[in-house]
Amino acid sequence: MNGKTYNVYKTYPNISGEGTEKDAAIFRYASKMAIKGDYSRIAFGTYIGGVLDILQIDDTLGISPVKTLGIYKPVYAKVKNSPDAITWGDETPIGFEAMDASDRYLYTLLNGTLGKNLKAKDAINNPPFTEKISIFDWNGHAVKQTYTGKKLMGLTNKGDSICYAVAYDDNYSLLKIEPFK
Repeated sequence: MNGKTYNVYKTYPNISGEGTEKDAAIFRYASKMAIKGDYSRIAFGTYIGGVLDILQIDDTLGISPVKTLGIYKPVYAKVKNSPDAITWGDETPIGFEAMDASDRYLYTLLNGTLGKNLKAKDAINNPPFTEKISIFDWNGHAVKQTYTGKKLMGLTNKGDSICYAVAYDDNYSLLKIEPFK
């Protein structure tokens, strides 16, 4: 920010028992990000394991941790022929597939399926996308889950009363959802 790099962590968390900084940094790949409307907080949700990090941004653009939630155990697999790389494996829980924010809430597609289900024979025609929108406040508290009955691929919100989500079906439909109705 403003030409400077900020690191909130003094050391990276121990992710798998091996716990090297390199492993933890790679683990964060495919994270989703959302920023509070007044730019006072930022959230990251990981694809592997579903770790939710909420950070406070102060007036000088300094950042400090607010809350870290380990929603699923972040299990990963080593990439064959590349000893420094990791990815999701059969026992990896898939975490955040999408995230958006309002001034009050984080709207997320938090999956929870295992990696082996992504490789299942019927995964192309019946992918294991979540059917729920999981809503958190900016302090990391789970507020609500809204069940849609549709396999969701992406979402955005309009204030705190309406979400739009792309559903995986024959025609890729767009859903209008009122999560707090």
